[in-house]
Amino acid sequence: MFVPMLADIPSRERSRTLSPDQAAAVLTELDTILASSTFSGSKRCHDFLEYIVKHAVAGEYDELNERFLGVELFGRKLDFDTGADSIVRVRASDVRRRLAQFYGERSSDPVVTIGLSSGTYIPTFQWKIAEEKKSQAAGALNTPRYDLPSSSVERVDTTNRSRIRSWLKPLHIVFTVVILIAAVVGGKHYWSVARLSVVEQFWEPFLQSKNKVAVCLGDSHLYWLSSDLRQKVDENQQPIAVRPGDIVKASSGGTQIGDVRGIISLAGFLNNHGLSTQVLWPEESRNLSLDRTNAIYMGAFNNVWAMNLNQNLRFFFDSAEGEHGPIWFIRDRQHPEKRWITEKTTAQRNDRSYALITRILDPDRRRAQMAIGGVNEFGTQAASEFLTDEAGMSEFAHSAPRGWQDRNLQILLEVDISGTVVVNPKVIAIQVW
Repeated sequence: MFVPMLADIPSRERSRTLSPDQAAAVLTELDTILASSTFSGSKRCHDFLEYIVKHAVAGEYDELNERFLGVELFGRKLDFDTGADSIVRVRASDVRRRLAQFYGERSSDPVVTIGLSSGTYIPTFQWKIAEEKKSQAAGALNTPRYDLPSSSVERVDTTNRSRIRSWLKPLHIVFTVVILIAAVVGGKHYWSVARLSVVEQFWEPFLQSKNKVAVCLGDSHLYWLSSDLRQKVDENQQPIAVRPGDIVKASSGGTQIGDVRGIISLAGFLNNHGLSTQVLWPEESRNLSLDRTNAIYMGAFNNVWAMNLNQNLRFFFDSAEGEHGPIWFIRDRQHPEKRWITEKTTAQRNDRSYALITRILDPDRRRAQMAIGGVNEFGTQAASEFLTDEAGMSEFAHSAPRGWQDRNLQILLEVDISGTVVVNPKVIAIQVW
């Protein structure tokens, strides 16, 4: 027996409820599923499945629609745009995938199987007893009636048909399994690619985890100038003699405004997709183990995590002494003569800067790391905003090789700065492996 889907049944059928024994069996199976490693590792999928099954058991089918689930489970407003915000569809797709994985790995035969058909948020319940009765009924129809006269020709024909059926049965089972595997794999690909926006496809390794995302800031120190030195700087005296004690490192560090704007952009996106962020100052991140944490490293030269992540990759940050001070740039290991340079660390009108985005996935996809850094702070801001912009990311996806969603990658950006406003971010190089 299946609990019918809302779209497929008349309203009189929606009032159909499970018997107490059936309801107890469904809830027992639900507890088994939720306690499994397949679902216990994802709080969002755990809560989603628990919610829809318990409402279905209670006969509350009208509440199992995309808008209601978005409001109740993901804190969306009642009038949120379901076409633009795909959080409910994404989570339902993940639940379907996990259910297929759970039953594919389960060795015992449950009394009831819980499913979630594509295109709906109402679970289905398939009963083992009902299937056995169906098989018995089918067997009874195929059993010869020996109380009726029959010729030897008919008996031979019946025997042959039985042999053919017994020979074809294993092939039928194999064929069914192949179709189910193809449906699961094809469904996963369809939902992960066709139903997700390009931005969501990029962030999916982070979104599929229940853990917080650690955002590690760079070490940008503040310095105090003596009153005498500040006066000389304000009056533009040349040359300026600096005496011991004129420049003192502040006791507390700070962060740059471009990094802050980038964090705000990323945190807003992640929070809208059900993930919380934990911003860590340099001292905090150095004292924590990030081996099992999804992490984002903000900045470049001021962030040791970001520098370490990029140091052996194709694109990496480097610097050199120039005629008027340090020169900051991004280098291409495959073409050492190429350098993307800016000589300014503060924003200037009509300036140009560069940024590097690096995303590294663990082989088992249990952890994702990302470094988002610019040659200056405004490059970092531009890269962060680019990663949540559908138009910009669509440009990247158009140029990226097939399968980039599940692979490591680097994106090199060129950005213009007008005053203190970042404009015209453009992808100038992509590395995927």
